[in-house]
Amino acid sequence: MALLFRFFDHDRPNDYLVDLWINYDCDIDCDDLYAKVMHFLCRAVHATSPQQPGQQDSLQLFALDALLSFIASVTARQEYYGGGGGGAATDLAPDLALLSERKGKKAAILAGAARFNAKPKDGLAYLEKEGLIDTSDASVPRATHIAKFLKECPRLDKKLLGDYISRPDNVEVLRAFIGLFDFKQKPIAEALREMLESFRLPGEAQQIDRITEIFAKTYFAAGPEGIASEDAVYVLAFSVIMLNTDLHNPQNKTRMSIEDYKRNLRGVNKGADFDAEYLGTIYDSIRRREIVMPEEHAGQLGFDYAWKEILRRSRTAGTLAPTRTAAFDRDMFEGSWKPIFSSIAYAFSSYRDEYMVERAISGIRQCAILASSFGMTEIFDFMVHSLASATGLLDASMPQPPAAAANATLEVEGQQITVSPLSVRFGVNFKGQLAAVVLFTIANGNCDAIRSGWSDIFEIFKNLFADSLLPSSMLQMYDFFDGMVPIPLKPKKLPGPPPQDPRAQGGGLFSTLSSYLLSPSYSAGEPAPYEATEEDVEATLCTVDCVASCRIEELYDQIQHLAPESLVYAMSALKELADGLTVGRLEAREAAASADGTSTPTPATHPHSAALNGAGGALAYDAKVVFALEMMVSIASGAREQLGDVWPVALDHVSAVLRSAKSYHPTLVEREVAALLRLLKHAAREDDLRDQLFLSLDLLRDLPTEVRVAGSKQLLAGLKAILRENPRFARSQTEWGLIFALIGDNANVRNADAARLAFDAAKAATVGEDGDRADVLLTPDNFLQAVALLTEFASGADTTAWRNMLLREAPHRRTTITEKKEMAEVEKVQQERGCEAVKLLEGFKNEVPRIIRESKLSEDQAWRTYWPPLLYSLSRQWTNTHAAVRQSSIVLLQRCLLAPELLTTSTSTQLTLLFHDILFPMLEELLKPQVYQIDPTGNPGGMMETRIRACALVCKTLLHLMVKLSEGSEREFEQLWCRILELLDRMFSSTGGGSGSSGGGGKGAGARRDPLTEAIPENLKNVLLVMSASNLLLPPPPPGTKDDRTTNQAALWAVTFDRVQRFLPGLMEDVFPPPPPTVDPAASAAPSTTDEAGAAAGAGGSGEDAQALQDGGPTDRSDEGVHVDSNATAATAGAEETTTTTTTTADA
Repeated sequence: MALLFRFFDHDRPNDYLVDLWINYDCDIDCDDLYAKVMHFLCRAVHATSPQQPGQQDSLQLFALDALLSFIASVTARQEYYGGGGGGAATDLAPDLALLSERKGKKAAILAGAARFNAKPKDGLAYLEKEGLIDTSDASVPRATHIAKFLKECPRLDKKLLGDYISRPDNVEVLRAFIGLFDFKQKPIAEALREMLESFRLPGEAQQIDRITEIFAKTYFAAGPEGIASEDAVYVLAFSVIMLNTDLHNPQNKTRMSIEDYKRNLRGVNKGADFDAEYLGTIYDSIRRREIVMPEEHAGQLGFDYAWKEILRRSRTAGTLAPTRTAAFDRDMFEGSWKPIFSSIAYAFSSYRDEYMVERAISGIRQCAILASSFGMTEIFDFMVHSLASATGLLDASMPQPPAAAANATLEVEGQQITVSPLSVRFGVNFKGQLAAVVLFTIANGNCDAIRSGWSDIFEIFKNLFADSLLPSSMLQMYDFFDGMVPIPLKPKKLPGPPPQDPRAQGGGLFSTLSSYLLSPSYSAGEPAPYEATEEDVEATLCTVDCVASCRIEELYDQIQHLAPESLVYAMSALKELADGLTVGRLEAREAAASADGTSTPTPATHPHSAALNGAGGALAYDAKVVFALEMMVSIASGAREQLGDVWPVALDHVSAVLRSAKSYHPTLVEREVAALLRLLKHAAREDDLRDQLFLSLDLLRDLPTEVRVAGSKQLLAGLKAILRENPRFARSQTEWGLIFALIGDNANVRNADAARLAFDAAKAATVGEDGDRADVLLTPDNFLQAVALLTEFASGADTTAWRNMLLREAPHRRTTITEKKEMAEVEKVQQERGCEAVKLLEGFKNEVPRIIRESKLSEDQAWRTYWPPLLYSLSRQWTNTHAAVRQSSIVLLQRCLLAPELLTTSTSTQLTLLFHDILFPMLEELLKPQVYQIDPTGNPGGMMETRIRACALVCKTLLHLMVKLSEGSEREFEQLWCRILELLDRMFSSTGGGSGSSGGGGKGAGARRDPLTEAIPENLKNVLLVMSASNLLLPPPPPGTKDDRTTNQAALWAVTFDRVQRFLPGLMEDVFPPPPPTVDPAASAAPSTTDEAGAAAGAGGSGEDAQALQDGGPTDRSDEGVHVDSNATAATAGAEETTTTTTTTADA
């Protein structure tokens, strides 16, 4: 073989293997000589000498040189011809299409033959399916087509072939098979020899009889001389087979002679004897040349058979076709790249000859060039796996240190380096560094061709990250709150009390001091620092230089823009890596616990884990998980067009971790939440992912309360970002309910940033970041949820209950200064958030009319659905312990109640409901002693001022809505007015005012004076004046005069007079003084006119109205209802001003 190579190298050093492939491997009748040569060379590269196992002999070097020369020649041809398959092929060389067809047909025949040799029936079915046995021509029997293929295919098992054609159900195939032989003018011995060389005669007698019978018929049809019948041929054929066995069986001691042979055949030729000379010729032919079965050819017989086959093929073979072209390089390389590359990679990793190692590196790069040129992506995966194993950076090739040690960070020549066992070991591994450089050189620019190789690349990334050997840009993670920040190698501080130092427990002062002095400087739960030597530092510098030469950062940038197919593989590899560090470890721990017979896993090492997650404990924090997660999300975020393909991959990992959030460290849970929100941010733009998006949000809602605090900050910041960019991505009440529920669940987690972010997220969802998009963002679907959430924020300004809960959780624990500071900051933010929430609620009033129009409800139902919750949310804050929220809510509620939007969209019945359902219940709440004790002082902002403001608000609201309210039923108005008087009475009496006061609103000596008892009479006086000016409340005429009041007016005066007299005796006389006695007899003729005018003047009515009454002008008082004249509005406005002035005076 070496001489053959030398000959070819001397004559045509670059093209001889191409000639072998064209003339032999693409020929159906020839062996795959090119493949055999390659197989020999590859085996020779791996061969080792038993005497010198670590030394390469000349055959190994020769074989490696031959392989590298072949790869170099193919690469050179591709570069020379531009990869287009050009070149000068001779006239004898077929074109590529024909060669490919022949090569494919040969491969199909070999595959079919292999199937036939395993199971003949399946093999024939496959061959028919592939068209190698063409049975489409109905004029030719199917058995003939099958027989022709079986006779011409050299790769079939001759034993199976003989057994198949001799079966009873294949008689037609057997007849057609034997019929393909030409027996004319051939002696019977030669005819049998030719037939039995094509298959092995089966051992069963019936099968032999069947073959012999059909052979006799076929042979007799050829007209042999000296044979009289088919039966004679049959007997003669059997005799030849028996003679062959007798003469050549080594166990037979007594051989048959010619006379014995002739004697055995007497009278079988149709009653006569065969010619003696004819039988002698048969005997001599068998004696000299044994009929040997095909697989038994050996020695001279084997040589004769092989020579005969060569002569047979020479009759159909063409001329050897030399060529010089690159057209066939792809097909040649495609069929042999795997053993070639494996041999080169083996030589690179095990050979000691530096020159051959350098050539092996060149060969690997040339293989990558050819793979890229030919578009053979599967080669890159194989190359990545081989080179990654050679780097020593995979988990399997990294020995675990005997004891955990913390990496040492040093500054060398102004450069921060991390010295670790990995950096030291890799720094002295020269071949590993070469493999890494070659690996990443190949990967750079060929990312789209990598599939399964991503798992090894990301595993190398992970191990380099663990020792801070990656570029700084790859050590960052995205934080919704802080932007790009370094990935924490250690977990963050968890909320709650810090763990106690065991060294500080028990003993006195001296024992504690000695414990500190004798203990190591590092914590018992942390590994000891790595002690780096000068050699370690030097090796680490080599590692740093090598990593820089790998251009990993460029590769990472290319990964962000992968083609769709490679992108899915990369995401799957990252998911597998992250799952192995999370779900895989958890399953392994549970399996170990089950094997030990324990019911709970081993507790985690983190000091907070047991408290957070129960007795089982959580897995320790591993920064490598965060690194893999960050890469996964970054890649998915950059693949917007393929988000639907990569979304399920990333979501599957995140969901698996969050469903078992208690089993993982809170810092990891926080990063998983941030990762999910980043994915949701991009998925919100895709309508196809809407269902999965809200299922993911529901997963966040199901997080356990004890671990929710870890991810609340990221969750709220992420929701804020999503709502800011896609404020309308939620389109139903259910979807909005889920979003607002998430905000509300994470709004009170004892974190100032989370508290602020919760309000910002709610604001982004309702009015926009700048507060000017309520007309677009507020809809019937989210209005009620938004009101409920903001109400919760406003109520959250009352931090009394929150502080009491903290005391109940740890009544005997001392609070640190840091904790006190954090609590004060949270309390401040919650109070500020409460004030902003009530302001935001007040602004909603402008959008309620639009929302009522857009809703699909009836007008009355829509009013009852949207107005009362908004107003009630503000009234609830009257009892808030935070004075700023409490006082602000009254002012803002007043704006809502006096807003034209409410008046124009409401009926009298609906407005009445506002008093009964909103204002009256809150006055009842203010009357409770425990509510008053929230701030019983009379200082500004206390509950006294709140009561004053509340009473003034009720009166002012009644004044403002009186015209609208009077349009309804008199009975409803009377009940409303009585209820107001009852509550004012109770409010007046709650702080010391009493019915023993003298007239003029209780200003006598018996009344206890305070701002409330002074404000209520003034407010009530204004209401009475306006009611009088509006002809709602009219005093009775003087005795002896006609009473022109309606029944309802009279009843209203009676109930009002009675109710007011109970707690403010004399007030009605002050407001409605009796008219002076009349002297002029003429005036007595019209007493009603004078009384009416006096009443109007005493009520503070307008001058025009009083003049009209005095002039005897008509008044409209219907028995069916109460009519408010055109001057009532002016009187109401004046009274409102007076009420406002009274309230302001009370505030002062």
